Amino acid sequence: ETALIDSTLVYRFVADNHPKFMEKLKAHGARYKRTLPAEDDKESPIGRSFFNAYQVDNKIELERKLDKISGLEYEWQPDGSLTVITEPIPAVRMIEQQHNHAIYQW
Repeated sequence: ETALIDSTLVYRFVADNHPKFMEKLKAHGARYKRTLPAEDDKESPIGRSFFNAYQVDNKIELERKLDKISGLEYEWQPDGSLTVITEPIPAVRMIEQQHNHAIYQW
């Protein structure tokens, strides 16, 4: 299941109730942590293997690709999966301005 919510309402709530946190998000961005398996998991909606996700044929090629991404961290797990922590990316960005209404994407 995917929950749906108006991201503008979320933005306003966080900005109004947690302004210091919102400023940190705007200033530093967000990082995401994900563990990818060595083989595709067709039972999972996000079950792509690291080979598939990064479009590589082997681990050496993958490590070369990951090493080129500034700020990204990764670690091989004992079961052969790969844990990746993304480089900081913008956490909040305005995608449309219309009169006094702004639409934000999280």
